Amino acid sequence: MVTESEIKQIAGDAADQVVSSVQSKNEKVDQVPEVEEPECHCDNLKPMADWLAEPDQEGEQCHECITRPIGELYMGALEEAKATLQLKTLEEAWETQDLLTIGKAMDKIKNEVGDPLKKRLTTYDCLAQTYKPEAVVDEK
Repeated sequence: MVTESEIKQIAGDAADQVVSSVQSKNEKVDQVPEVEEPECHCDNLKPMADWLAEPDQEGEQCHECITRPIGELYMGALEEAKATLQLKTLEEAWETQDLLTIGKAMDKIKNEVGDPLKKRLTTYDCLAQTYKPEAVVDEK
């Protein structure tokens, strides 16, 4: 499960990614910056399309609500990695406004990129699937 501090770390890193992607244009698709990131260790992590197809569970974040910020994290990572084809795939999926289409695009993208970027995107999936809003409130 991803903790609140890890969520804040990921969000901060995503903002840094967007800034650095504007500054550097010569990275390969599978490169990501040298940032120590939390790693997903979930045994029951599902493909995003499968997870988004499930009904929302009580006490969990609404799938539709959490997908937007996760999509922004994906886009930032793809921009930074200069994964223009994958970024276009995700943007086209967003235009449909269909959660299943977006989830399928996210899953497809993870299969097309190198391991460092795939690891980062999988961590974002873990964040979405394990986030519990009441846990954040309880930690405050």
